[in-house]
Amino acid sequence: MEEARALITAFRELNETNDRKVAFFTSSLISLFGSTNMFNAFLTEIDAALVKRTISAADKKRAANLTHTYIPQVAGLNCIQDIDQETITVAMLTGIRNDSAENRQQGARIILAALKQILKEVDKID
Repeated sequence: MEEARALITAFRELNETNDRKVAFFTSSLISLFGSTNMFNAFLTEIDAALVKRTISAADKKRAANLTHTYIPQVAGLNCIQDIDQETITVAMLTGIRNDSAENRQQGARIILAALKQILKEVDKID
């Protein structure tokens, strides 16, 4: 749970930068939420659920839909496969770079795997 919360903090920090916002790596993910601000708001709700160890049925369903349907679709749009078994660290997430196509691709992979990792923790909440 603490690692998931640390990843949420890392996402927020990335979205405050000028050159490493999540949208620069995978705009299709941000499109699911409508904007970077709405993505951050969702992360805030998830963070609160992790702290309280309780989550609304609607948020739990949304997290499950993201995990099982939308993240795999976004991965496919970005030609990314096999993110389910990856373990992402805060250092990996905060270390993403947007200076080449290869680094953007790797950044998208890390972002999607990190989000899926967070949502797996949410799935453990009753």
